[in-house]
Amino acid sequence: MEIDENPSCRYLDLEMGIPKQPGLSFDIELNLQDDELYLGASGFGFEWFPCNYDAHLDEYIDAVTGLIAGHYRIKETLLGKKVIKSRLQVPDGGGWKTIASCSDLHLPLFRKKTTRVVQNNEAAGATA
Repeated sequence: MEIDENPSCRYLDLEMGIPKQPGLSFDIELNLQDDELYLGASGFGFEWFPCNYDAHLDEYIDAVTGLIAGHYRIKETLLGKKVIKSRLQVPDGGGWKTIASCSDLHLPLFRKKTTRVVQNNEAAGATA
């Protein structure tokens, strides 16, 4: 882990990066901005606000640990090579339930959309 207690961005109070490494199939970015907790991984980025709300803190911790442990996954929709939507998902019975999502504005072009799954699990074919 790389912890920066004095990030160069004036809006960040604390920043931590966890680079891809044996046991982790993708980079993870975590930070605290005023009263907002941020999680970024692959094409996914989401903020829990306000962070002093106990349920948000619990959700954030679950999301970070779930991604690292390989229990959670990110399902991405791509237009060409660009991620246009990503969803953080948890197991739900025999399927997956989206608990957070983000999207990027894009023009509705007639190019084919594809999906990929990013998960910290070698057997699942993790990609990032």
